[in-house]
Amino acid sequence: MSEGKVPRRHHGRILTSLMLLLFAVGVVPLLGTSWNLVRQSRESLEYDQKVIQLDKARSLSQQIAIYVQSLRSHVAAIARTLEVGGASGT
Repeated sequence: MSEGKVPRRHHGRILTSLMLLLFAVGVVPLLGTSWNLVRQSRESLEYDQKVIQLDKARSLSQQIAIYVQSLRSHVAAIARTLEVGGASGT
């Protein structure tokens, strides 16, 4: 019976070595690829967020410029009205 136990140990070592080899060949590259994909996705999302923020900032600055221009034209119209009204009243 002692002869039957020796091959099982040897068989167990081969199985363990084979499983470790399969793990190294199959899982390690998968983890590396996943890590790279996550990194690339993160960089892409950061870039897209920056582009969106820049677009919003441009849009807001244009809206503010239009608003300020409108206010200036209103103030100029009021000033002209007061000039005309003040000149005819005196």
